[in-house]
Amino acid sequence: SEPIQIRGTITSENGPVAGATVCLFRKQVVGSVLTNGEGEFQIELDSPRRVKVLVTADGKFSQLHTLNPRMATRAEYQLSDVTSPLTGRIIDHQGMGVTDAKLRILAMRQRGELIEIPPDLDLRHFSATVKPSGEFQFEGIDRKTVRWLSISGSGIVDSTLDGDAFEEKIISIVQSARTLTGKVIDRTSKQPISNVRVSAGNQQSTTDAAGEFKLAGLPAFQPLQLTATPRGTRPYLLRSQSVPVEQGFNPINVQVEMDPGLWISSRVKDFGTGGPASAQLFYFPTPENENFRTFVDSVLTRGPPTPIPTDSSGVAKIVGIPGPGVVAIVAEGFPPNESVNKLSDEQRGMILQITGGSLTAVEWVDPKDFRASLEIDFLVSKGRSIKIEVAAPAKTLDSMIVHRAASKNSYAQNVSSNEFTAEQFQPSETRQILIHAPQLELGAVLNIEAESESPVKVDLEPTGSVGGQVVDENEVPQPGLLVKFEVATEKGHREIASRVFTDANGRFENLSLISNLDYRVTVVRLSKKQRMMSVVPEMDSSWCVAEDLKINPGEAVDLGSVQLGASDHPSPTRAPIRKKTEVVSDKTLPSVIGGIITSESGQPISDAVVSLNTWPERSGNLKKDAELRPKVLAQARSDSNGRFQITIAPSLGQQLVASDGNGNRNAAIVVYAEKQGTAQIRLSDCNNPRDLKIQMVREMLVRGKVSGLDAGENFKLITGDRIHVYDSDTIKQIVSELQGGKSLTEVARSCKPVVLDPLAGGLPIQWETSSSGVFMVRNIPFNAIFDLHVVLESGRRKTITVISRPLPGFEFKPTDDSSVKQSMQGSRIRLDLTEQVEGT
Repeated sequence: SEPIQIRGTITSENGPVAGATVCLFRKQVVGSVLTNGEGEFQIELDSPRRVKVLVTADGKFSQLHTLNPRMATRAEYQLSDVTSPLTGRIIDHQGMGVTDAKLRILAMRQRGELIEIPPDLDLRHFSATVKPSGEFQFEGIDRKTVRWLSISGSGIVDSTLDGDAFEEKIISIVQSARTLTGKVIDRTSKQPISNVRVSAGNQQSTTDAAGEFKLAGLPAFQPLQLTATPRGTRPYLLRSQSVPVEQGFNPINVQVEMDPGLWISSRVKDFGTGGPASAQLFYFPTPENENFRTFVDSVLTRGPPTPIPTDSSGVAKIVGIPGPGVVAIVAEGFPPNESVNKLSDEQRGMILQITGGSLTAVEWVDPKDFRASLEIDFLVSKGRSIKIEVAAPAKTLDSMIVHRAASKNSYAQNVSSNEFTAEQFQPSETRQILIHAPQLELGAVLNIEAESESPVKVDLEPTGSVGGQVVDENEVPQPGLLVKFEVATEKGHREIASRVFTDANGRFENLSLISNLDYRVTVVRLSKKQRMMSVVPEMDSSWCVAEDLKINPGEAVDLGSVQLGASDHPSPTRAPIRKKTEVVSDKTLPSVIGGIITSESGQPISDAVVSLNTWPERSGNLKKDAELRPKVLAQARSDSNGRFQITIAPSLGQQLVASDGNGNRNAAIVVYAEKQGTAQIRLSDCNNPRDLKIQMVREMLVRGKVSGLDAGENFKLITGDRIHVYDSDTIKQIVSELQGGKSLTEVARSCKPVVLDPLAGGLPIQWETSSSGVFMVRNIPFNAIFDLHVVLESGRRKTITVISRPLPGFEFKPTDDSSVKQSMQGSRIRLDLTEQVEGT
């Protein structure tokens, strides 16, 4: 932009002011000019940005202004005469006036704004010299405009004065100072060391060719910490030592002896790009080193050692000493490499104290003498990604379970396509990735190196199965025991394969285990205090029943009758897997029922109890039916991926009878998980019982109170024979139409609910009540409509319709065809029996 001409006039009450100084500045001075005999000035600016204008003149108060050249290029300023200049006195701790000190204004105030005076602004009005008595005076400065002052001089410590503490006359006590001199030498050779930065307090100096230094202006009568930092090409360890307090003001002379060291040069390289990486380098001796105690004392005195940053080529040099030590690097954005992962907890804690809580790589060193020098190459990596392509099987592949894809130590993740990416490969890493498609009984074991070419293609192979029966020392079958299938890894065995439970006859079978792996099979008896939703089972006792069990593709392995506590187990028998019956007929049952259990949002649910129950045959008598309970034929729990398998003994078919003319069996699969709800599926509705996808119906808590009871009269609350569950949109529509005056029969006729029967299991039949009429029940499904029967001891009863829609503040009074009214708010129900109660 073109230069901007600023013109103006400086006046006082007596007219134009000649010889006034007009100074323009921002962070630095941008121009200065004197007014002519008419008090006029003209100055050129190189930018239209705002500037500060300072006007000074002898006998006049200096003024600060702000000028915006975009708004105006002419200024008129009027100065007033000095009547009360800024004065004061500077004394030391003994009350004596400080002589020959220099004061300078650092910052001023202008209408609430703090304005820093540029260091290159040199006006005599802004400086003052202390007289022998310690007194000083600023000509042309108003006391109220000053914010900060600096004071310096021989015999005192440089300090800053606070303008907010100014009285009419400034009196300030400053710290007396003294001088520290000394010499830095080599502890071994006693020769002087040049180019060493020596610092104490706020002062620092550099040693000359004779190793000598001088630090002036240090606080007197205070202990000091002196630090010597090498800056030359010769390796010396940083030295820190205390300077004792001495009386008087004479200079203190010290000698600093520095320990020679050796250079450790490190190069940091990015594995992903092949180029240099930016990092911070640390070194310290280990406890085995004879200098470790000295190092610890130094850390306690002056804090952890200062890290050395790498240069643009990824190289940094740091000073070490002979003996065992550690070189560690911290590279922002890079995860810890294998050298860090192998550290013990004690080693990791020691190093993290020095590096400040993050660590990328470590290297153990042990130079033998001072003549040695070390060069270390660090390879860091943000992780290389490798694409995996799975050959599509003949059947549709809905999803796969992949182990160790996210990292070498990661657990299972679900993949919904035939392609996925293996992440976080570190240099020289070899990783075993497991791929499992249990619904198709296919899997693969893939060994990949970090340098493998991407993509890697893999074919799936048939999985195998393992089954058996668990008995005690008396050959009695043991139901309800957890059977774990663990895969051998570098760090021992980890529970990667799924878990199953023994059925009522002690039998178990895992139908789909990845072949060509070594498995350990363990039987666990869970603690009675085991929480249903616990991911890690609490064990009461456990037994290993098979070690290093390898399964071939498409092979069924039978462990036979496994006796708990026995030292030897029967040799497993092996045979090709036979096709299982998948469709329920009037004469046969599936040998295995399995699938996956998910929440309403589609997330797998672990440790859900899965039962095969008999379907109750209702008599129609409310009180008698309420006493019915289903018989549990077989049971299992879902694993960490939400999958389950129940082995069905052939003899169970004899306990089921046909419930209709089509030969359908009177059995149901019932799932319950605490705080997750219930699901029911009639066996006759399962087209493929081996691959069920069961979605839970979320539960809620319903409570309330029955009023209007006769004194001492007992009652029971019994759920009706059907609970109709709707999706959230449908239940909203139902409620809206009920509030509009329609009957429940009219509204619900066109909706297709999920129908649950409490007698099949997992749902409350009789509700918990107290003598005061208070009741509470768990596991009522969200968005459900059902009948609730109040049965009195006299045989009378009242039936109401409940809509379990837990919305805070929600309340309505729908009317069904029988004109039975209900009042509901949130998860609470109010029952008033003062109205007419029906007969039995």
